[in-house]
Amino acid sequence: MNERPTLIEFVDKYTREFASHVFLREKVDGTWTETTFDQTRKEGLRIAAGLMSMGIRKGDKVSLLSEGRNMWILAELGILYAGGVSVPLSIKLEESNDLTFRIRHSESRFVIVSGQQLPKIRRIAAQLPEVEKIIVLDPQPSYETREVPMEWVQAVGDSFLFGNRLARLRPTKRVVVELGGDIGDNADAGARPPTVQAALKALHDKGDYPESLD
Repeated sequence: MNERPTLIEFVDKYTREFASHVFLREKVDGTWTETTFDQTRKEGLRIAAGLMSMGIRKGDKVSLLSEGRNMWILAELGILYAGGVSVPLSIKLEESNDLTFRIRHSESRFVIVSGQQLPKIRRIAAQLPEVEKIIVLDPQPSYETREVPMEWVQAVGDSFLFGNRLARLRPTKRVVVELGGDIGDNADAGARPPTVQAALKALHDKGDYPESLD
């Protein structure tokens, strides 16, 4: 009996099969934008490369606090491609108790947060000494200690990819942590996907790398 595909294997298969089809639609400044399956995969790899260049290692936890949006999907895909553990957090969580507890209990090294939810993280930042970087999805007038914009992560990912340093990418496991009602009963799926190295090599073999991932 064939094994069920991992999430990353599923993404790789269908983003190739339906590469030019629209996968995501989002209204930006009053105008609807479209992102194809292939663009989604490439942006996920771009974010993964940025996270890996920042030091994320296999099994590292990354908390994700955002409203439903395209970048939420791309950020989580980047986490998974990099071999990290996605810790999705509900926007209904309050910073004074549940939010602080979940980030600390999950031992997250990074937090990815939308601009709208950023004030919650800023109010509890002093209680999160284990968090090394706070990645903000939306541009801000200024950034506080440990905060970096997602655009910076993407730029670092570009340098990582265009520098042709594929040898630095390591085999990973795909793990997702769901922080639901009882944190003691978190789901932990440990299926092994293809490595990011293999995914990037496939782009290279297709002629999509290293000229551009846009």
